[in-house]
Amino acid sequence: GDAIRNIDMQMLVNGILNIQFITNTLSRREQEMQSAIQSLRKSVVGISSLVSPRPLCSWPSPSSRIKTNLLVLEKKSTTRFLHRCRSPAIWRSLLLIPFLWSPSTQLAPRRNHNLSGQRRRFSQTKMRTDESVYEDAKAFNEYASAAVELSDAHLSDNGIWTAIRSTRDIDQAKRRRYLYTVALGDNSTLSLPPMELNDGILARIPSPSGRKVAIFREEVSKEAHKRQQVLEVWTDHGLVLSRRILLPAEQHRKPIFDAATFGGPSWNPDETALVYVAERLVPDTATFFDPPHYEEAVGSNGSSGMADENVGGGSTNRGFQNTLGYGVSETWGEKYPKQAPLLDLFLANVETGRVGKVENCPRTDNGDVTTIGSFALGQPQFEPTRGQTIVYTAYDAGGGPDMPRRLGLIYCQQRPSKLYASPVAKLLKQLATPSASPGESKGQEQSDESTGDSSGTEQVSDSSSSSDKDGACYCLTLESRLARSPVFSPVANGKSKLVYMSSKDGFDTHSGCFGLSVLDWKHGRPVTSSHRTLVQAVWDPNNSPPEYGTVLGMKFPGLFMQQLPTYCFVSPDYLVTNTHWGSTSKIVRISLSSGDIAPVQHSRSDDKATSDEGGSISAMQSDALLCVHPEKGVVGATSSPNKVPIIWHVPISQFLQDDDKVLLQSNQKKILESVSSPIAASKFSAVPESPKLDFQSDVRFLLDDDLPQVEGVQVEGVPVQTILLLPSRQTSEETTKPPLIVIPHGGPHSVSLTSFMHSTAFLCGYGGYAVALVNYRGSTGFGQGLVEALPGRIGDLDVKDVVASTQKIKESGLVDPNRIGICGGSHGGFLTGHLTGQYPDMFRAAVMRNPVVNLPSMSTATDIPDWVFVEGLGKYDWATY
Repeated sequence: GDAIRNIDMQMLVNGILNIQFITNTLSRREQEMQSAIQSLRKSVVGISSLVSPRPLCSWPSPSSRIKTNLLVLEKKSTTRFLHRCRSPAIWRSLLLIPFLWSPSTQLAPRRNHNLSGQRRRFSQTKMRTDESVYEDAKAFNEYASAAVELSDAHLSDNGIWTAIRSTRDIDQAKRRRYLYTVALGDNSTLSLPPMELNDGILARIPSPSGRKVAIFREEVSKEAHKRQQVLEVWTDHGLVLSRRILLPAEQHRKPIFDAATFGGPSWNPDETALVYVAERLVPDTATFFDPPHYEEAVGSNGSSGMADENVGGGSTNRGFQNTLGYGVSETWGEKYPKQAPLLDLFLANVETGRVGKVENCPRTDNGDVTTIGSFALGQPQFEPTRGQTIVYTAYDAGGGPDMPRRLGLIYCQQRPSKLYASPVAKLLKQLATPSASPGESKGQEQSDESTGDSSGTEQVSDSSSSSDKDGACYCLTLESRLARSPVFSPVANGKSKLVYMSSKDGFDTHSGCFGLSVLDWKHGRPVTSSHRTLVQAVWDPNNSPPEYGTVLGMKFPGLFMQQLPTYCFVSPDYLVTNTHWGSTSKIVRISLSSGDIAPVQHSRSDDKATSDEGGSISAMQSDALLCVHPEKGVVGATSSPNKVPIIWHVPISQFLQDDDKVLLQSNQKKILESVSSPIAASKFSAVPESPKLDFQSDVRFLLDDDLPQVEGVQVEGVPVQTILLLPSRQTSEETTKPPLIVIPHGGPHSVSLTSFMHSTAFLCGYGGYAVALVNYRGSTGFGQGLVEALPGRIGDLDVKDVVASTQKIKESGLVDPNRIGICGGSHGGFLTGHLTGQYPDMFRAAVMRNPVVNLPSMSTATDIPDWVFVEGLGKYDWATY
């Protein structure tokens, strides 16, 4: 908001002139494009043979197809880049885009497909290209149907494992969710058919023991004709619906379920109450001329009314509809544009059905008056020793000294946050009282007509006396700029440990290496003198202790993760979590006493081959931790670029057998095959077969001698890793080399992993393309030193790493050096523009997806202006910008 208001008139005038210039330029370019299309008509077969893995089929009217594809590309994401192109070589590359990337032309069929009689008759009346489109779409959906994306996994005391699988519904352009349930016995497993969850189910939260399940739903009231949120409580391991609680609309807006940032609901130790996050009520506003309020606003004598003082309680602020903090709010940017910027905590007693707000939380003086400043609360957890204190993350929303204004939060781990604790013993006691007492108001009751039952909801108001209120909140992490993701270890001898991600000084890049801190908890209170850093952030992996092990030849690079799993403790002394380790995702075990790291490995009997680079297949593949039960075991997933995820369960003893390493034995694993079965993503793949995954995957390295030298890069000896996928040969006599598609990731501080990705598997397994996923310097998972080597050097360091990696693959003789294309999105699109401009003779085709191509406008018109200054100049000055 501040950035937009600071744009002066001269910038607006310049913008209008630029728009006029671009419009005239595009008009000329369209004429040039039409001329180029006419010249291409006579050489369609020749060009397609340069780019496609195999010569394409002849078409009755190929030029019409080319024209359509070129114009679509011109009018979409490449428009912002085309008018800046001056090199004829770049234009030639852009003209080749449809031959490499259009679904109708890019993928020559690698095997004969037997069409049904109906399909055969249909193809006789259509162009040959339609049949090719059909086969390509069918194959793509087979790969998409094989993807396995799981969340909310949970293992109960009775050995019942549940998880929610998200799948693509390409026909309806949406996602569908299925609940999987598997009974894990001692020697066998029993899987129930998956059950689809409708869109009205917002979240499903099993209690730690699994005896209760909380389901948050959104319904439409038949009486009020408006949406309302309901909390359902299922008991007896989810078999009995015992209570429906109507969440109080007069206290908060929608509840929040955001695993990546703000977290979700959490149970107390005795499973009688839940703490959840919800949007704070925003001030109501109206104009002075709204008919229902006009007479009240101007008064009978024509005098103007003023804003109500209690604006947070649902009253209307007339004339404030365009005022910042009232009718206009600074949000958390991308992904959160419709979410209220400030979030609060609420407790719900699942036995009495009563709901109350946690009032003793950090906030600024304006309290609930406006949406300016204050804090956004999330990731709440009950401390387990007495269960009367909540620990949570407070994101600085302008209320603290570290965040003068609110910026984008998605993919932005550098936003200031701290951990706070709020005592809630008195509030819990009030909510546990079945009947209303003085100072409390009866909430709305659900009628039989609207809900089918009449479970009432009571809320605790804030009018109670001071003796009935809990003590003030307190900050647990004053020493850290970044603190988030609190979790508690199991109680042992009346003690527990609070573990959380931390960074004392923070970092300016949007992602980085976190440390792990621990704080002892005893008798419901923190032992402040016990605070210590358990795992330090790693600057250079070469300096990590050798006993931590290596993955693909690299020592421990530090913890690179989004957050800690809610249940991640295999014992009171050890926790397990995921982290990026180079180009892989690994599960690591961390000692709570010494901080020692042990990567989880799979026994050699699981490997069928070894890598050309000398590492085992188990080292190359990626693991994902799904859930942990301290008695029933651990459930995880393992995949690779040419292997769909395999879901496995091992007993807890596998993680406790050795002090130095964790080696999962194949004879101790139970494979949950039903969870990995494909689910049709489209009508093009009615009953999906196993997609073709016989291609090879490998990780290639650029060592010191191969790395481009760039001034200012301090960390040495850490190789640049590239994941290379190579299609299999159809016959032993085949000598044609495949074309190569180079895909640099976005971010730039993210990473391409060796896990299964249906899009790249489709390009390689079905399309016959070699694919190179380059993790240039600046990627996560290689130490904080390399992350911070890139800011101030974008367009130079990252470009040179991609070029060097591509050049090494060319020299290997595995791909056709004359048929190389490049594709990237976001910062990958930025790199695609730079690479085709700086090295026009290396790439024959290019595709830019939502590319970053105008940094000045990005600094004023997006929710991450700091990205521009950090990546472009190396730093961001809050006082200046």
